[in-house]
Amino acid sequence: MDEDSMFQKKMVEYLEDIHMGGFLTGSHQDVQQKVNNSMIQDEYDNPTETMPVPPPLKYSMDCWCKDFEDTVNDILLRSNIHTCQGGSKEF
Repeated sequence: MDEDSMFQKKMVEYLEDIHMGGFLTGSHQDVQQKVNNSMIQDEYDNPTETMPVPPPLKYSMDCWCKDFEDTVNDILLRSNIHTCQGGSKEF
């Protein structure tokens, strides 16, 4: 319970880190810009509306891994980011 203990500092750091829901690669701004640039391409498919691309059997694994990271970042951006409006509404 000691606010100055290493355990409490590490626990708070851990909880803040998992609560933030970071991206696989880059910052929120970097991912947002990349997704925005991808969306204007004709071949872009919204990853929340399509089936995932399976990994290759033999070759191009590096290319697939890069696409996988971009897809996961896109999904995280669409599903894990919200703007808190704050306050309460009376019904």
